[in-house]
Amino acid sequence: ALIVTLDPLSGWREAVDLRADLERRAFSAGGGTWAAPAQTISSFLKGQSPDIIPTSYHFGATPHDLRALLPAPLTAALAAGLRHLPGVLPGVSEGLLLAPETRVSPGWRLERNDHAEAAPGLFVCGEGSGYASGISTSALDGLKVTLGWIHARK
Repeated sequence: ALIVTLDPLSGWREAVDLRADLERRAFSAGGGTWAAPAQTISSFLKGQSPDIIPTSYHFGATPHDLRALLPAPLTAALAAGLRHLPGVLPGVSEGLLLAPETRVSPGWRLERNDHAEAAPGLFVCGEGSGYASGISTSALDGLKVTLGWIHARK
């Protein structure tokens, strides 16, 4: 996943509204069938008509100009990042963008003690707690919380 940030919004409500709007527009752009709007990285960067390549995404992909779908600041940030990737990941320019991924880790972190307790007997864990950002880090956080629970039971 490629994640870009937007300049601070006026508040959480604006962020939620933006996310809902993006999700509605993406669903419509995909033909209302759960297909993802998609475009090759090279056509996105060149501002060309969208083309796509085969994808393993279960619901399929529909060619769509992602520059028309995404807000201008997000498009600019994504393009800037994508221009630097080929130097780090050769061949990435031939990849496919499926958009958008609107749900990432929360912008908060629940407080917990050294044994992973947020309150006596309450152990918070994983992405929703703000201590992980994906499956691998959630698994490691689960291990930490389990060890904290074992320690608390002694």
